[in-house]
Amino acid sequence: MWSRLRPLADVIPLACLTLSVVALGHALQIANGFYDSTALRWLTLAFAFCAAGVMSSTRAPAGSSSAGLTLRLIIIAAIGWQVIALLTAPPGMYLTRRANLDLFKAFVIAEGAIIAVGAAGFKRLDRSWFPVLLFVHLLLGRWMLTASPTPHIDVVVVHRAAIEALLQGLNPYAITFQNIYGRRRWFLQPRGCHRRPRDVRLPVSTTQPAARRTGPALGR
Repeated sequence: MWSRLRPLADVIPLACLTLSVVALGHALQIANGFYDSTALRWLTLAFAFCAAGVMSSTRAPAGSSSAGLTLRLIIIAAIGWQVIALLTAPPGMYLTRRANLDLFKAFVIAEGAIIAVGAAGFKRLDRSWFPVLLFVHLLLGRWMLTASPTPHIDVVVVHRAAIEALLQGLNPYAITFQNIYGRRRWFLQPRGCHRRPRDVRLPVSTTQPAARRTGPALGR
């Protein structure tokens, strides 16, 4: 009896970890990462799947054909779900009017097709499908940067100000930046500011941890 159930037991840890990634991806699709009760429930589910996968992984999987097929089907279904989510939800909040959504959807469909080819297990394409997927994903990221070059987000403002400070030899931890929101609920209101909070320059320490302000300079 146990010999029949062993292939299923072997696939449980990887299946749980896969479902954890899927749940996390779905949580990020809800409200674009903003605080949301539904998103937090999906995030909790992702942690639960991750914990179950780690705790149930007591040994290396046996690598049976039935276990591999089951895991492959789970991964294909999960990726299909993510592709559908990307095709039906807006890719961003601050897209320009010239953003070509058809091109975005074409990239997403191409990624799904490439992943399907990889999941099919064609031996001739075992070494080529993943580099092609990375290239298409880079093109998709490039599209996103072009479609939303200046999103109305405080993190972008802080990072750009920190990068400019670094390039000028200044201390990025001592910079100030404009309060783009103009609402007290987002930041601590500086003393003496009552009427025009949007024009006030806030210290960067009120919003962002120090470790997050210098890393993006390398990417730029």
